[in-house]
Amino acid sequence: MMTTRRFFRCAIPWLLALSAPGAIAATVVDTLPLAPIVRTSVALFDLECDDIPPTALRILTDVIRAELVRSDRFALIDRAHVQKILAEQKFQHAGIVTEATMVQMGELIGAKKIVTGRIGWLGKVRVITLQLIDVATGRVDQLEATDFVGEVEHMRRPVRAATQRLIGIGGFLDL
Repeated sequence: MMTTRRFFRCAIPWLLALSAPGAIAATVVDTLPLAPIVRTSVALFDLECDDIPPTALRILTDVIRAELVRSDRFALIDRAHVQKILAEQKFQHAGIVTEATMVQMGELIGAKKIVTGRIGWLGKVRVITLQLIDVATGRVDQLEATDFVGEVEHMRRPVRAATQRLIGIGGFLDL
C-alpha cells in the first residue's frame, strides 16, 4: 500500500516536469499525427408530447441539439434546411409521423442518422425516450429512456443526460 509521503515523493517530480513550459508536452504533441474528425450527418426531429406546449418542446429539442453539437461526433443538419427540403419535396404527413416516415425524411435531407424522441406519461411519471436511428437500414442504433417526476421547466437536465447517454458520452447525473 502506497503511503501519502511515498505518493508525493513520486508525484511531485512528475508534476514539476509537466509544468515546465514545453518540457514533455512539446515532444508528445509534435509526434502525434492529426487525424481528420469524421462527423456523422444527423437530423434531429422535434420531440413529441401531447400535453407539453410546442414552445417548451422546441426548447427541450434545442437542449438535445446543443448536446449533439457539443459532442463533436455529429454534423447537425440545420432545422431550416430540413424544413426547406421537405417543403420542396412536398413531403406531406397527416399529423401522424411514424419511424418509417422519419427515416424517409432523413433520406430526403441526406442524413445518415436521425434522432427522434417522445415524452409520455406512465402513471405520475414522465418517460423521456430518445432514439438514434440509422437512415440506411431503418435500424434503431441506440435507445435511451429516462424517468422524470416534476414540472416541465425542470426537464432540461434529464433530457440533456438522456442525450449524452444516447450518443455515448456519459450523462449519469440526470436527477
